[in-house]
Amino acid sequence: RRAAMAVTIYYVRSHADGILSCFLVAALSAALQGCGVSPSAPPPVAAASKASRKGADAVALLRGCRQGSQCRMLHTDAREVVRPTQAVVGHASVFAQYEMSWKGRAPEEIQLKLDADPTPVVLGPGGSPYAVDGHHGLSCLDLWASETNSSDKVYLVMDILCDKSGLSVDDFERFLQSENFAYLLARPPGEPFELPTPVRLRDLPPHVHFSRDGADGLGDDLFRSLAAFVRFSPAAEAYCSAHGMSALCTRAYRKVCDESGAGIPFVEFVWAYFLNAAFLDPSFWGNRQDFEQFQQMVRTTLVGATKLELFHISSWQAAAKVVTPVCRGTAAQHFIPPKYFKWASLPGVVQSSHELLPDDPTCAAVAAPQHCS
Repeated sequence: RRAAMAVTIYYVRSHADGILSCFLVAALSAALQGCGVSPSAPPPVAAASKASRKGADAVALLRGCRQGSQCRMLHTDAREVVRPTQAVVGHASVFAQYEMSWKGRAPEEIQLKLDADPTPVVLGPGGSPYAVDGHHGLSCLDLWASETNSSDKVYLVMDILCDKSGLSVDDFERFLQSENFAYLLARPPGEPFELPTPVRLRDLPPHVHFSRDGADGLGDDLFRSLAAFVRFSPAAEAYCSAHGMSALCTRAYRKVCDESGAGIPFVEFVWAYFLNAAFLDPSFWGNRQDFEQFQQMVRTTLVGATKLELFHISSWQAAAKVVTPVCRGTAAQHFIPPKYFKWASLPGVVQSSHELLPDDPTCAAVAAPQHCS
């Protein structure tokens, strides 16, 4: 009952106008207080009306949002102005998250999800908001909105970490790189198996769009998807349970937090790079047969799964099961990531192939840099 009232208050504040809005909010607030619940005010609304805006007009809606504040913008507007800081996502990973947590959900449920997990953004040149994390979640949101025709029914909630709107594009790119706020590696079009190489911020797609055919949005990195599946495929659930561990105790690598307790940026991408290298180099493997089996799986099953109707989670789980021993082997333990990643070894690498992993820690969310001003 309390949750329903809270959602109703949010809806009224977001959709009603004038005296009617004030009256309904006051009445519902009194009812909540009578139940012992005090409704909290939502963040400032950047989009003042439900009319869709494009380009500079939508960016102008953010002028009331300041560094260190939290703002919300109607998704219809937000999808046209929020810019990515990476060129790719794992399409299969987006489809898996969508099927598990987004598909079939009502707008009210999605809004609660967006409220609980704001998107961290940095204001860049021209005042455009750049998402510095959560690209897979934004892709799920866009897919859900297109599937349900509900883009005008939910608000994207943004944490404004930093205002660097006065920088040039090149200086802004250097700032993002220095703070680990951007992943600027990608593959040439039509070369899904090549190791990724550096790209420029100015060359990224202008929006974080995503549709069921995967054509309208960020590019696909199948190894990024695989880097997620090797962590979340319970291949040895019964074995783990018998040893009093969680179902994922034999996963490929552990999640780790940095010295401050925050999550390590783009950790899945450095593992994706390793998996890409393992796909190309048989010396990573204990025997040639497993290497060839993995190559066949990737080439014949995984590479074409860039559309929702072609996504089959069992295919990804099967490939994850084959490559997980490599992630837990000596090749991973001695792998040195390229200098771009700024790590001397794979984060979270398991030092013994037989180690049973406990549950992952909860790392803090992305935080504002100390020298934002």
